[in-house]
Amino acid sequence: MKKLLSIGIFFIAIIALAYSVTFAATITASNSETFSLAAGDMLSVAAPSGTTGSVVRLSRIPGGGANQSVTTVNGSDLTFGPYKDSERFNIICTAGTITATTAKHTPYTDSTFNNPTLSGAKFTLAATHVYALAEDWVLSAAEMLCALLITDSGSGDANIIESGGVAGRIRVVRNGANGTVTIKESGETGVSIATGKTAVVMHNGTDYIRVTADATH
Repeated sequence: MKKLLSIGIFFIAIIALAYSVTFAATITASNSETFSLAAGDMLSVAAPSGTTGSVVRLSRIPGGGANQSVTTVNGSDLTFGPYKDSERFNIICTAGTITATTAKHTPYTDSTFNNPTLSGAKFTLAATHVYALAEDWVLSAAEMLCALLITDSGSGDANIIESGGVAGRIRVVRNGANGTVTIKESGETGVSIATGKTAVVMHNGTDYIRVTADATH
């Protein structure tokens, strides 16, 4: 009986290792935490209003070179991943409290897209951002699911910033703002779309590249 029990516990342990375990950490002001994100997992960063800091995507190997990217935390939630390889992150909190959570990414199915709600919010395939000024539009987790991104109003040049873009992701960007809009992976160069123009762009795993020239919409 003891032998059978030991074998059962062994197989349960093996099954548990096959799945990522959700991990949550709370980082308070003047503190930071570094941890690894398993391949295929997602990192969610919750930052209430007034919270500031940064999320540093480190080199995959300690001491392996420069940071891959730095994303500013400024009172809005961020999502990173999933990635094809394991990644390392250092989350720094300079004010307020940041809550970081990692969890296994669950691919969206047809039923997800047919469901009118997603996490309690209306789910659409398009997102519109109305600029008051030339501030950055950092895509939320829900907005990252949208194929059509529309900008409107505002003055001056602005950015659409994504973190953890997936290679092959196609987006249509319609720029109705009063200035050039650049869509890019955080820390990268991206693609600029002139005011009053629409363009198709694609993520190549590092940054967005242009698929079509600007066209009048």
